[in-house]
Amino acid sequence: MARSGSPGHVFGLFWFALLTACASGDVAVVLPPQVDPALTLDFTQYSSTAALQSAITGGTPPWLVLDNEINQISLVTGLGSAPSVNNNRFMRYTWPGNNSGAQDYTIRAIIRDLPPGGEFWIEVWSRFSAGWRNGPSGGSLYDYKYMIILNSGGSRFNVQMLGQGGSNTQWGYPGNESAWTSSGNGSLGFLSGGPIDMSVYWDGNWHRFRYHLKLSASSSDPTGIATWYIDDRLVHRGTGLQTTPGSGFAEFNFGANMNNAVDQVQTLDWAALRIYTENPRWGF
Repeated sequence: MARSGSPGHVFGLFWFALLTACASGDVAVVLPPQVDPALTLDFTQYSSTAALQSAITGGTPPWLVLDNEINQISLVTGLGSAPSVNNNRFMRYTWPGNNSGAQDYTIRAIIRDLPPGGEFWIEVWSRFSAGWRNGPSGGSLYDYKYMIILNSGGSRFNVQMLGQGGSNTQWGYPGNESAWTSSGNGSLGFLSGGPIDMSVYWDGNWHRFRYHLKLSASSSDPTGIATWYIDDRLVHRGTGLQTTPGSGFAEFNFGANMNNAVDQVQTLDWAALRIYTENPRWGF
């Protein structure tokens, strides 16, 4: 027990007085202000698959004009959505299962009108159908580009699901797109969060992908950042990076091509994209 007049005793009295004052309403507790996203896309803007497809193929802001397998993109309504999204719709990609002979199959939609600035915190909610695959059963090449964010100065941040079951996941940044992998064969070695098998997340459940990305302002500015979490698991923390310089981000790709194709029907759902230009205080 702290003695009367000792630092511990005084500290205890301070907190007792503070808590008593708060309980009586004599002290106002000031919380940090809420940080709102600079861009939110949760598909509430669209009433039907036809409306979503028309916006994408027509380049209606914020979409880039694109028609890669547009009939494989749909709007699903009435089935709920991801945690914290709070609406009843999401965008769905459907691999038809009849393209096993294709060498490079692409379903994607791209956001082009991104907020200004060279530092983003990004949150994406997505869901892979149970048993999803990044290539045909028994195939020799497994490579799915789950996320691409282009730098206005060239090159990109990207997540690639390599290896059968995504067992050799790759994470890279502008100027070094294959920097880290689960197997350690990236140009900078292993992912700092340890080996990750993406098939763990191909389970039919919603998962939250979060990124903190920062571009170097010049060719002598090693302040770039490439940090990635899935749910609350660190995949990689990259800081002090010299990225290809850029003034901002040019595009966000909801998925891209698969350097192979699949021989089963499977889906990938996208519930929300949130982009912050101020630190949302996620704890990393």
